[in-house]
Amino acid sequence: KQVILILGSQHDFEGLAKTCIENGYYTIVCDNYTNGPAKKIAHKSYNVDVFDIKQMEKICIENEVSGIVTGFSDVLMEAYVPLCEKMGLKCYLSDEQLKIIRNKQIMHQILGEFGVKTMQRKVIYLQDIEQQL
Repeated sequence: KQVILILGSQHDFEGLAKTCIENGYYTIVCDNYTNGPAKKIAHKSYNVDVFDIKQMEKICIENEVSGIVTGFSDVLMEAYVPLCEKMGLKCYLSDEQLKIIRNKQIMHQILGEFGVKTMQRKVIYLQDIEQQL
């Protein structure tokens, strides 16, 4: 059997879990949200800190996970990339791409180079706010 592990269980992950199940995957959902809606859909779920790579590795080995997926959250990508690497599984995101996604300044610059419009943004530092108070 093919076993897919999904990092994330909130509402945005329900469709992902349903699609995996409909395509014949034994589906496991993991995160630290006890009542995550996608956990109710999955065949199996774990309440676990997905950033604890050693614990996640144990879950993958125990369940003979053949693929890992996440989406909708650039934060979860920081668990996804090293876990895939640790398990020797294909990953749709490289370390370099992860750095771009997580660094909004770089991401906006690259999007601008390709003509993609982004929202105007401004960095506000705490010390600037404190000085105004």
